[in-house]
Amino acid sequence: LFFSFSGHGAQDTDEHGIEEDGLNETICPVDFQEAGMISDNTLAASLVAPLPEGVRMTCILDACHSGTGLDLAWQRDKQRGIWQEDTNPLHFPADVQMLSGCEDSQTSADAQNARMGMAGGAMTTSFCNACREGLNGVSYNQLLSKLDAKL
Repeated sequence: LFFSFSGHGAQDTDEHGIEEDGLNETICPVDFQEAGMISDNTLAASLVAPLPEGVRMTCILDACHSGTGLDLAWQRDKQRGIWQEDTNPLHFPADVQMLSGCEDSQTSADAQNARMGMAGGAMTTSFCNACREGLNGVSYNQLLSKLDAKL
């Protein structure tokens, strides 16, 4: 399975006190001013929790403040090249990997898409370029290394 969102992201107060920084990460769909933002809690409950063991999903959240946008249990420490368990981990039976445009405290960048001649999310653009180069037999860690090199 594959899910991608490239757009606006924000943060909102965590009313349940679960988030370490006190903020839920959110995405802002086109109708968010009328319908509201979609929180990381809602994304995890809707996209990840229903998936049974044995299912794989790759998710790209290319938005500001999207670092823990699915509230997954593990995060990659890019500087040290290791995976670390979150402070308040939510474990799910499915194998879900999320690629984020930035960390929770950061804003996401745009990149010029030479192929389309338009600006787009840097993570999305890098991912599309990596796909064009071919991903057969590429592990998640190898994909992350490819994306790091492009970003």
